[in-house]
Amino acid sequence: MLENSRLRIVYLIAGCSIVAHFAAFTFIETLLSSVLTLPNTWITVCLLIFGIAGLIGNCICGIFIDNHLRKVLCVGLLLVGISLALIILPIFNSKFITLLLLSGWGLGIAIVFVGLQTWIIRVAKKDALPASAIYAAIFNGAVGFGAIFGSGILEHWSVSVLYYLASIITLISLLLLCVSSKILTIKEAEI
Repeated sequence: MLENSRLRIVYLIAGCSIVAHFAAFTFIETLLSSVLTLPNTWITVCLLIFGIAGLIGNCICGIFIDNHLRKVLCVGLLLVGISLALIILPIFNSKFITLLLLSGWGLGIAIVFVGLQTWIIRVAKKDALPASAIYAAIFNGAVGFGAIFGSGILEHWSVSVLYYLASIITLISLLLLCVSSKILTIKEAEI
């Protein structure tokens, strides 16, 4: 599996985007309570909205993914990257805008997770099962590494720095996705 350059690119994009997401998401309560100073009832509402947006993201992804995988993934990564960057800016510090940005993040990350799995299955073809197993291992490792990365950032800097770095890593994933068709031929990319 790992000798397949197409799969290595997908795994790299997956690893980066999942680390970024979980570095930020692990400390979402810290962001909402300490930085944005939302009351506990609003934190609950925010997390509920994030989850609902994720469900909607799965549905939207299901509608468009067959014919527009690259575009769907680009939109998902862009939503996550922008939401992570804007949520910590003081000019966007209102309950409504926070809910809007969390919705964008939840929607986007659901699209990313489904889109990456679909891309792996398309590229791997008959080797979809072992390729998916590798993706699951990368996913789980990235969850743990993201949490460790996030706590390391918080040890030395602030939640704002953590969210900016998570945004940058997500946008790097988007850049990797965009240039992957340049690295591989369009036919090889199968996205």
